Amino acid sequence: LSSFWEDVPCSGLPLLKSGSEVHIKFGAHILMVDDNGKHLTWRRWMPTQAGYTRNQAFYIERRAALRAGGSRRGSQSSTLEDGAPEDGCLGLAFALRSARTLKYLVAGGMFDRYKMLVTGERPEDAMVFT
Repeated sequence: LSSFWEDVPCSGLPLLKSGSEVHIKFGAHILMVDDNGKHLTWRRWMPTQAGYTRNQAFYIERRAALRAGGSRRGSQSSTLEDGAPEDGCLGLAFALRSARTLKYLVAGGMFDRYKMLVTGERPEDAMVFT
């Protein structure tokens, strides 16, 4: 392992501290913000780069767990106490914020072909992952 990153399996995500910087990899591909700073994309990474760039970094933040029939977006009125530990760890629900643009991942609309965008200004607009 390099001194600046550590592989964490999906089952270890709830144990990360909220606000941790993460790089999301799947095989030889990595999740990143495109050069325009708006769209989310998977790109081949391993053989072409020696390290990470800011486009590939995200802050992972704790969110309230979704209830059945709830919205896919977080809500300011929801408390973070629903299923989230008190020790500052992530818990079961989280959102991602780009380290490059400091904007949240949101679901795009019809004109964006329903792709994930990196344009959310407020935490309550962020897509909640579980």
